[in-house]
Amino acid sequence: MKVFERAVLGATAFSCGMNLTKSDVVIEKNIFCASEFCQSLNIKKVKSDNNTLVENLKRRNILGNDGLYSPLPVSAFLSSILNQKNTNVLFDCKVTEIQKTDDGFFIEYFSKSGFNKILAKKIIDTTDIGVFSQLSSLAEKFYIAALDGYSGKTGDFEIIKGHLKDEYFLKMAVKDFDYVTARKNILKVAEENDFVIASFAPIFAFSYKEKFIKSDKNYTFIPSISFGDFISAYKASGELL
Repeated sequence: MKVFERAVLGATAFSCGMNLTKSDVVIEKNIFCASEFCQSLNIKKVKSDNNTLVENLKRRNILGNDGLYSPLPVSAFLSSILNQKNTNVLFDCKVTEIQKTDDGFFIEYFSKSGFNKILAKKIIDTTDIGVFSQLSSLAEKFYIAALDGYSGKTGDFEIIKGHLKDEYFLKMAVKDFDYVTARKNILKVAEENDFVIASFAPIFAFSYKEKFIKSDKNYTFIPSISFGDFISAYKASGELL
């Protein structure tokens, strides 16, 4: 069984900014980085201050001077950053069980090769609401869809502007709805307002009122999304860890 110093749950924006080494492992249930901001289409306007990450994104026309960005290219760019780190990354792996031991934590995960187990001395959970939804009561839940153009109508919903011309997203609070119900509701709103949906987010979006950090005996919760935007989350990891 492989043993790691730290198991980082979620290849989030926060994780991508961490100083990761060969003794660490990142476990991500999806196949993308920063899903909390990108695959969820949960665009949060960033502070366009001068730093290397911001300048690289601007140069590639992914991020504008107004702090708006295109979500999917951001995910690809952060993936390239994570790939350059001298660490271990497991994509498309779902954590199924965590057991506390005297030496740390046994982590069982499921991948295309079946069930596997590793041992980690510490766990840093950067996912939206915890891998087992431990923090679900603390976060607001939304569902978002990309629009094909925007007519300018307003209502009981939020319209998010992306970086590119005519890049708009329809955002709705969904409470405890499942994916099917959430898609039906957002589709109904789109039809009522003559919106054309180009694509649906494959995952839910979450939001915290303020950054959240909770540590308990080598198990730390730091939801990346709680830092507000992907730049803040990326930078925070270097300051906190």
